[in-house]
Amino acid sequence: MDDELHDYWTQLTDQSGAMLFGRNTYELMEGAWPAVARDEKAPRAMREWAQKLEAKAKYVVSATHPWRRSYKTMKTPKPTHPSTVFSLADIVTGRLPD
Repeated sequence: MDDELHDYWTQLTDQSGAMLFGRNTYELMEGAWPAVARDEKAPRAMREWAQKLEAKAKYVVSATHPWRRSYKTMKTPKPTHPSTVFSLADIVTGRLPD
């Protein structure tokens, strides 16, 4: 990815109320981006996006995740039912209050 794409993702992140992840995506994100957010040598666009991601509320929907909380802003809604996911999607897009 280049700076232009990371800048675009940073703008999208700014517009969202929260991030909604499934287990697989969350595990990929938590394994890489927290370190980038704190790395002063990381490219500017990557670091800025990682810092926005670090600060944003995150909802992780999974029946199998071991729920270690590497992000302070992670929330784990239960039960994992389709209606829960749809409600969270409304919160993430700003259509409903949190």
